[in-house]
Amino acid sequence: KTLEEAIKMAIQWCIKQNILKHFLEDNGSEVVNMVFGEWDMGTALKVAKEEGKEEGLEEGMEKGLEKGLEKGMESVFDLLDQGYTVEEAKKELQNRKIYTVSQSQGIY
Repeated sequence: KTLEEAIKMAIQWCIKQNILKHFLEDNGSEVVNMVFGEWDMGTALKVAKEEGKEEGLEEGMEKGLEKGLEKGMESVFDLLDQGYTVEEAKKELQNRKIYTVSQSQGIY
């Protein structure tokens, strides 16, 4: 067997033995490349930076969605508390959305 085949077998063995399982499942090919010296520190740092950006973007999107839903629900409940019907509240929120988008674009 070649050295590469032996390394891949060792990685599979570790995964089956639950040794660094999740890490090796996610990064097994990088481990093989690093063993053969195909990666340098600069490349490793670049990959880590990109992964960090992706994680940060995903987290930011989740928080933004959560906050937007919370704010939207508050708006709906406020209108219903003011006596709006569901249909009236829907129309009011659609009007506010159009106004808010227009404001941000400098139309109004």
